[in-house]
Amino acid sequence: MTAAKIIVERIVPPRKDQPINFALPKLENADDAAAAMAAIAEGVAGGEPTPLEARDRAAIVESFVKIRETKPQLL
Repeated sequence: MTAAKIIVERIVPPRKDQPINFALPKLENADDAAAAMAAIAEGVAGGEPTPLEARDRAAIVESFVKIRETKPQLL
């Protein structure tokens, strides 16, 4: 059974990241996206979230902005 576990962990390594509790403002428009990015920057300056976690959250905000620009009817 141990050998099977090792093989599975090599194929699908265990997650190393964990969810963090970092609230973003509700995203509905460009002003909200700017507020979210400001919150992320302020959080990093205060030590929470880490820069890598902030990068991931910023990517979410950037995706929202891109979708909003190209498909405004969807949001």
